[in-house]
Amino acid sequence: MSKTTIKDAIYISIKNLMRKNNCVYVSLKDIYSEVASYLEKEQNYGLESSIRGRLQECCSQYKFFKGENLFKTREVKSGMWTIVKIGETMNKYIRYK
Repeated sequence: MSKTTIKDAIYISIKNLMRKNNCVYVSLKDIYSEVASYLEKEQNYGLESSIRGRLQECCSQYKFFKGENLFKTREVKSGMWTIVKIGETMNKYIRYK
């Protein structure tokens, strides 16, 4: 089995939170907690910083965008995030645990 990346864990965590809370956007605070739980790691500033970085790198709304549009925010600095629905092509980016 391949190693789960932070990006994979964020995607899966947002999807789980959206399903669990029956909502479109989830809070950054909830994402931190869900990712830490999913990765079985301690939630700390380093992990939170990595999560923010991957969200911004994979969101075309941010200046740090690196071309892989997986996430969307309600508005920049709102702290509310969702996943971009791109159908079956998402599977090439995400490795499930």
